[in-house]
Amino acid sequence: LPLLRYKLRCGDPSNEVLLECCAGLLALAPTRTLPLLQELLEGADAPRREAAALALGGSRLAEAVPLLVRLSERLPPHEVGVAYTALAMLRSGPALEHLLGLIAAAPLSRALAVLRALAIHRYDDALRARTLAAVGARGDAALRRAADEVLA
Repeated sequence: LPLLRYKLRCGDPSNEVLLECCAGLLALAPTRTLPLLQELLEGADAPRREAAALALGGSRLAEAVPLLVRLSERLPPHEVGVAYTALAMLRSGPALEHLLGLIAAAPLSRALAVLRALAIHRYDDALRARTLAAVGARGDAALRRAADEVLA
């Protein structure tokens, strides 16, 4: 554990190494790792922030939802995709409800980013139907076209 923590604090030119360090720490000691990953999510270093977000998404931990929601609220629209993708990866009810709510009510740029994130589950007929229902309820033609494209 100390070596993985050290590597995360020092950084690495490879984003994959950072992601594997985060995922390894979560697998070995999830409760002790959450504060470190929260620190990385709040930091200015984009590669470490993205590695922490994706590792949390892959962890399927319920405690990851509020951390990733806060991250998504803090990031500008052009950077928020990784937070939405991590939330989609969690596949938990609260994470998916949050994302579907954003499709219905968030600014168009964010709703489009959510659609792209949910596209990883386009094979899941039930989730695809819920996503299309949220898009339809919004009534935005551009969002509908995007949904038809990314969920096809």
